[in-house]
Amino acid sequence: MVVFMGAPKPEIVYASANHNSSNPIGTVSHASQALGASHPKRRTLLLLGGHVSGITPGAGVTSIAVGGVALSRIFITPAANAIYHQEAWISDEEGAGGPAGTTGTIAVTRSGNWSQLMWVAFATYRIRSTTPFDTVVSSGNPAAGTIDLPSRGVLAAYAERISGTGFAWTGASEVVDQRGATGNAIQYSGALVNKTSAETGRSISTSSDGSHSNFAISLR
Repeated sequence: MVVFMGAPKPEIVYASANHNSSNPIGTVSHASQALGASHPKRRTLLLLGGHVSGITPGAGVTSIAVGGVALSRIFITPAANAIYHQEAWISDEEGAGGPAGTTGTIAVTRSGNWSQLMWVAFATYRIRSTTPFDTVVSSGNPAAGTIDLPSRGVLAAYAERISGTGFAWTGASEVVDQRGATGNAIQYSGALVNKTSAETGRSISTSSDGSHSNFAISLR
């Protein structure tokens, strides 16, 4: 008897997280950052947040390189915000010229100067498209919203708050929750959902000890 198992499902794992330690900053670079297990179908997915005065749409990060290889932006917060700014960037597959190896330098550059910059890196495997299936941006306490999930997909999420304590996630599994950036002023966190099934309107929320923001992105 022959059993057809089908193609392996896309996967996502947490890789690393880091932040700046002084300001103003135009480029934040960290060497020897974990990228996840090497695989021809691996991509590096970076979710980031920052604080900069008077930001306007499209005026965020100008480039991100992982191991010297450029990433592409696939999401940016859709409206101007005087404080918070969030984006998602992704690489080509390792087997198609994307970042290679299990560690590398992650460098984030902006045309102006951030006062704070924080990022969470994930490794995705075998995703079929880098175009987001869906996205959601939320703020408040809790910061809550809904997002659609694809069959055979993944979800990554990011939250941040000026000062305050850690986050409690609902609808996604927390993978990092730490304090950092200039003056140790920012609490930030990442979460994921691995090997998703099709779902409409999945609730994603974070709670802390005060108002904050988060965003989530699903891919297939």
